[in-house]
Amino acid sequence: MDKVIAFDMDGVIADTLGALYRCYLDLLAAHGVEGTEAEFNQLNGPKISEIVSYLKQTYQLPASEEALQAEYLQRIESVYDDVQPVHNVLPVIEQLQKEGVPLALASSSPRAAIERVLERFELTDSFSLVISGDEVPRAKPAADIYQAVKEHFSGQKVYVIEDAPLGVVAAQAAG
Repeated sequence: MDKVIAFDMDGVIADTLGALYRCYLDLLAAHGVEGTEAEFNQLNGPKISEIVSYLKQTYQLPASEEALQAEYLQRIESVYDDVQPVHNVLPVIEQLQKEGVPLALASSSPRAAIERVLERFELTDSFSLVISGDEVPRAKPAADIYQAVKEHFSGQKVYVIEDAPLGVVAAQAAG
């Protein structure tokens, strides 16, 4: 097979965006700030640590980045307990597997969240490569995560399925 399909997770495999948006709003509200959908969409792609750093700087939040990150991670942890798959994604993955197409998962989400979703949807053995944002130097929109996929599948054409503009930028930057 000369092609590989690389999936993002949140919004592509796992229908988490609504719940993650609520976590973002709740985190900011707890610190007296009103978040916006536009800002949330802008932050769809980077690692949690980068999101927290941005929020701390933008809103001059008094808590340390470590405390804010722990608070945010605590809020989003439960999202992955109840998550449902994106409509029709599981049959698509199953069909690609039947056709022998190698699959990768490249997500900025923490490794623990990725593993939770893969286990919940019984996809643990579906991907030849799983890479989280914590495992690359720079998260989306940097090309690092998709460059890692490309290097792993050297010589094969990588097609990316993304829902976030920053993810598309990362995929394009990786070629």
